[in-house]
Amino acid sequence: MKQRSDYRFYSSMLVFLAVMIPWTSSAAGVPAGLAYQGFLADQAGNPVTASKQMRFGIYVDGARVWYAEYQEVGVTVGFFSVLLGDAAQGGFALDPLTGEPLPPGALPVGPQVFVGVSDAAAVEMEIEIHNGSVFETLSPRIRKSSSAFALRADTVDGYDSSQLVKLDAAGSIISSGGMAVVAADGTWTGPVAGLAGPAGPQGPPGVITDNSVTAAKLSVEAVTDSKQFKHVYAMANSKTVIADCGAGFTAVGGGADCTKGSRLMASCPCASTMCTACADGALPARYWLGVCSSANVQNKAFAFCVRN
Repeated sequence: MKQRSDYRFYSSMLVFLAVMIPWTSSAAGVPAGLAYQGFLADQAGNPVTASKQMRFGIYVDGARVWYAEYQEVGVTVGFFSVLLGDAAQGGFALDPLTGEPLPPGALPVGPQVFVGVSDAAAVEMEIEIHNGSVFETLSPRIRKSSSAFALRADTVDGYDSSQLVKLDAAGSIISSGGMAVVAADGTWTGPVAGLAGPAGPQGPPGVITDNSVTAAKLSVEAVTDSKQFKHVYAMANSKTVIADCGAGFTAVGGGADCTKGSRLMASCPCASTMCTACADGALPARYWLGVCSSANVQNKAFAFCVRN
C-alpha cells in the first residue's frame, strides 16, 4: 500500500539568465543550472518553515538523466528556492541509475544533460523530501515545458558555439582570432599566405593559329614593358634620332625613316643617348640610332626590344 505523503507541493522552474549565475564560465555563457522554486505545505495546508533534505531528478522520456541531493534547503513560510546544478545548500551529484554519490563535476546541469534530446521529448522533474526517517517521493512527477532546453542554446546539433561561424557588424565571416576573412559578398579578405597550391603539370606548347596575330597586336607599344618583347620609336627634328628600349631591355633590331628629301645615312645599335654615328656603339645596346642626311620634324628611329 502506497505511503501517504506528509506534504503538499507546488513548484515552478525558471532558467536563470547568465548574468544572474556567478558560477558560469563567463557572463555571456549559457548557465550550467536551473533555478527551482517551490512551495511546501503539510497535509493540513500549513506552510512549512524548516531546513529540509531534498533530492531532485530530471527525467527525459521516462529515463532519469540527472540526479542530485540538497541537504540544507531552507524553507520559509512554505517557500524555497534551489539552484539545481550548484553546490550551495549542501548540493552534490548522485548517479541517475544507482543513486550513489558522484564527483562534483557531475553536478552542473549543463548542455550534456540534454544531448540528443528532441524538442518533443517529455521532460519531467521528480522531487524527494526527507521526512525525518526516509525520503518520500512526491507524485506525480512535474512535467516541465521546453524552457529547460534553453540550456542547449550553447550547442547546435551537437556542435559547441565556439565551433560555429560568426559574423561581424558588416556581415563578414570572422576567424577565431576575430579577423574578418570573408566579406558579405563572398570575397576573401583574409591573409593570402598559404592559399596557393603546388604548381601544376607543364601544359602543351602554345600554337599560333591562323589570323590570331593582327595589325592591332603588332602596333607601336602594343607589347608593353610587362611582357617580354616590345616595339618603340622616337621622332626628332634632327639628323640623328635615337629610340630608347628602356631599362631592362636590349635593342635587337631597328631602323630609321627619313622624310621630305632627307635620306637615310645609317641605322644601328647605340650605346647612349649621345650617339651620333654607328661607331659609337654595338650590340647589345639599349638604344637604336637613325642618321638622316638632313633635319626634319618627321625623322624617326624605331627599335625592336627584348627583355634582358
